[in-house]
Amino acid sequence: MDRIQELEMEIIKLKREEQELDREERRKQSEAWTKIINDSDSWEWQTKEITYNPMGKVDLKGLRIEHRVKPSLITEWKKNGFATFSSNYQTEERWFGMFYYRTDENILTHEGGGNCVLDDPKLCSDEEWKEMKDGRIPSKFIRK
Repeated sequence: MDRIQELEMEIIKLKREEQELDREERRKQSEAWTKIINDSDSWEWQTKEITYNPMGKVDLKGLRIEHRVKPSLITEWKKNGFATFSSNYQTEERWFGMFYYRTDENILTHEGGGNCVLDDPKLCSDEEWKEMKDGRIPSKFIRK
């Protein structure tokens, strides 16, 4: 084997090693992301009382409930490179949510478009509804 062939083989070997290292780093980033989104402390919530009028039929009073991964966690996570996937939740500025209201039977449900961020329909007490209005979402409603 002449020197040129040896160098070509070395280049191929180094490229494979680089690819393997890249795959490993992306795998670690994916695992780190999974850990972030599965930790309830990674999320921040915001709620706003609104009246929603679907198709002009009836005024529903309820809450626009939204959440996002805390921007500081995303910023820190991004410092370690790319993952093997991308997710809309990896954007620091964007909130995800939709309109939720309680029926006359105190059942929490949603209406309209958006991202389902709560597990519904579920029975919702006056105390739980008040907590939601204050931006504190009871754990039984948090979608896993």
